[in-house]
Amino acid sequence: MLSDDIHDKLDQLRLKHWSTYIAFAIWGTAGYGFTPSIGSFVTHFGIMPPLLALLVWRSRHQTTGGRMIEFKTAEQLRITEERHAALVKTLDLMEAGKIIHIDSENLNHMTGESETYTGHFNMAVWNATQDCGTAACIGGTAELVGNVKFSGPDIPSDLEDLFYDYSGDPTVAQGAAALRNYLTHGLASWDLVMGQ
Repeated sequence: MLSDDIHDKLDQLRLKHWSTYIAFAIWGTAGYGFTPSIGSFVTHFGIMPPLLALLVWRSRHQTTGGRMIEFKTAEQLRITEERHAALVKTLDLMEAGKIIHIDSENLNHMTGESETYTGHFNMAVWNATQDCGTAACIGGTAELVGNVKFSGPDIPSDLEDLFYDYSGDPTVAQGAAALRNYLTHGLASWDLVMGQ
């Protein structure tokens, strides 16, 4: 079992964006190219890949009180791998501050569905073009960033609850908390998130 100190250091090193992993791999390859030796080869191809695998694994986990909490699998949530990945990517964007909340009162200039993601969030609209760009809820955002659809008879009721069973005008942080609840426990728990 790793100590809490190591968990804290791993949390600080946690990398969430694939572009970072790709840059890390390029850096390792370039590093070996500049100093082709056995030591460099072992470092860049023997040590770095397991470290990268650990960082990828850690980016999909949360620590609470020193213990690991893993997201439920797509199979456990009864959704496709593509939908699961889109929801995780949406959560990453929400928690990284890359999504901006648009108040419901500012949603008066809808001109139809958009295929362009602009990082605007409101649970009252699935996906609609606004003066500010595209406003979307959790599901609409996941569709845009994951290039998937969340429609059809195969949507589990717990996922529908995440998309529709809320009250008020949830902020990005509240939406992220509900999405994290869903990915971790299979339930959005909007009533707890909204403090009701």
